[in-house]
Amino acid sequence: MKRAALLITAPASPETSADWQAFLQDPLGGAWAADEVLRLDGPSRLQVLDAVYPLRFHDYSVVVFCGPLSYSEQAHTTLLGLANGEHLVVSDLRNVTKKETLVLATPGPRPGAAGLPASPAGLGAADCRRYYDESLAECEPGLVTLSGPDCAGLLLAGVRAWAQAARAEMDLAKDYRLLSVVEAQELAQARAPAALALVKPRNEPYFPFAVIA
Repeated sequence: MKRAALLITAPASPETSADWQAFLQDPLGGAWAADEVLRLDGPSRLQVLDAVYPLRFHDYSVVVFCGPLSYSEQAHTTLLGLANGEHLVVSDLRNVTKKETLVLATPGPRPGAAGLPASPAGLGAADCRRYYDESLAECEPGLVTLSGPDCAGLLLAGVRAWAQAARAEMDLAKDYRLLSVVEAQELAQARAPAALALVKPRNEPYFPFAVIA
């Protein structure tokens, strides 16, 4: 299973992209390899488009944009603001692979600053990656979009709290657990002061978001 993650923050917010990079490369996030995750902090439009193009050669992608979001009545689409006055349209980041999770978030307080729970101890990177990939293989092609105020931070806070609670009642020698992107959105929504938007395929199973093994 060829994966690729693209983390975009505009204006540059290295802390947000660093939090997501750490999560993805952690066993909890699926044990992504370092060369599978690309960070763009405060990029130009051309830099983003150049990074998006190679994603089409992968089976699955996670694309996270954290920055200003607005709706253009004239263009009838969502605009993603970049630090230098340029912007993307949301279609620039949609369907870049046959299977994709797209997170669109306006900036909020960094989760770590509020005491984001650490990942559970004792997770096996090889097993977490294997279960994550097996779950991905069972999913039909499609796009899941998660969006809303501080959606990026709320997703990480929710999933790590879930992991701590689930790990406490598990025997990793006998069991594993998967959390889907849809379930992760539900956890984030429970923490959100405003509604978060979710667009998902009609049929389950949904793409994995986190794994404990």
